[in-house]
Amino acid sequence: MFESQALNPIIYLPCEIKNREFDSRLMVAAHALHQGYTVVLGQQWAFARNTPTLPEGVMLVKTVNAIQAEFMEDLKATGHIVAGSDEEVLAMASADGFLLPVSPRAVKAADVFLANSAQHRDALLGAYPDLKDKITVTGNPRIDLMSPALRRKFQPEADAIRRKMGPFVLFNTNYGSTNSVWGDFKEAAKIAIQAGLLDRNDPASVQRYNDLLAFEQANMQALLDVMKSVANDSTTHRAVIRPHPGEKVDFWQRFTAHARITVVPRSHHIPWLMAADLVVHTCCTTGMEALALGTPAINVSPVPQNWWYGLYLMKHVNCCITDSAEAAQAVQTYLSSRSGPLADQEGYYKKLGDWFPTLNTRDAAKRMADALIAALKARGAHKPVKFTWALRGEAFKHDVRTDNQRDKFSVTPQEVVDGLKYFMTADKLERTFDLKQLDDSLFLLQPA
Repeated sequence: MFESQALNPIIYLPCEIKNREFDSRLMVAAHALHQGYTVVLGQQWAFARNTPTLPEGVMLVKTVNAIQAEFMEDLKATGHIVAGSDEEVLAMASADGFLLPVSPRAVKAADVFLANSAQHRDALLGAYPDLKDKITVTGNPRIDLMSPALRRKFQPEADAIRRKMGPFVLFNTNYGSTNSVWGDFKEAAKIAIQAGLLDRNDPASVQRYNDLLAFEQANMQALLDVMKSVANDSTTHRAVIRPHPGEKVDFWQRFTAHARITVVPRSHHIPWLMAADLVVHTCCTTGMEALALGTPAINVSPVPQNWWYGLYLMKHVNCCITDSAEAAQAVQTYLSSRSGPLADQEGYYKKLGDWFPTLNTRDAAKRMADALIAALKARGAHKPVKFTWALRGEAFKHDVRTDNQRDKFSVTPQEVVDGLKYFMTADKLERTFDLKQLDDSLFLLQPA
């Protein structure tokens, strides 16, 4: 085990999916740099390859499932502070949902834990009381990104989409088990086993997984019904489909034979949410994000009795209709006259604030940066006048990533610089910084 008298003033921010995580990590990086701390930000695979080589610091791990548990244990064994978080439960509302992806091994490896909400914290403490002195409610910068002050970053792209597409209804899909990018049901099940979501030796776990498949299949059919209604019956709007990044795109591309259906794979969700007149989904996180952005959303899910339906926040903060024909009528009524069950969104927005403490304060990124810095200071890593970056042990491993990994997360130095400058300006942070590229889509950021 590596040991250090005092850790280095370094915050590591790995990312897996660009459209979901890049901007929120840049926001945390901006606040860390403002306070004089070094940041390494970029694709997560380079971090996993080089855990013993990177100088000891604090690593923010985005999920605490069984897949991440080994990585977290390796981090701890090589002298890093492990900061757990959970991007996967951002849209959950029940204890079962908050705990579903959590691995006991990952929890044990976490030195600190950053919770999305008070409800998230309470669910974790109910199952893992040892987290009591480690857990902090920070909120999630992904919610802050929806605020009027920060969403302006995406306004030019949203305006361009609107000019190109005209009025449209956005259909966001989330069927990563039944239409998995990894392959058929068997291959998707293997990933679920690795993540700790399926245990073939546990009948209850098998039943839950079978329920998930049934849930996705029923939801997909309902979404298709409403989508066809818009494409065939609306005289003013077209249907735009944004497949989840974990899905096979070719399933959805077959619908583009219809003149009023467009598929936009691998697109950033925020500008598309902003440009849409209405969002249709089936228990997808984007329904919550649409609400935060001021775009009406409808959650269509025909099986509310399914165990999975009860996990999600969207049943509290979106208009929910179980019958697809009724949902299609509600959509058409809203599109034609801005009336009906979708017309009043203010009450739903207020409910969203009950779940996310920074919805109106917009300070989740600062809270996260402060919590990570506090963890470093507790281990003696106070900011220096000048910190010299130096690897330890073996040489840095520059393994070539797969096409899928590149597709998930690839960014240029200019994107990093432009993003940091935007968020620093928005939050009135004063700090110049130096950038050095360490690997493909991996960057060292240091206060100048």
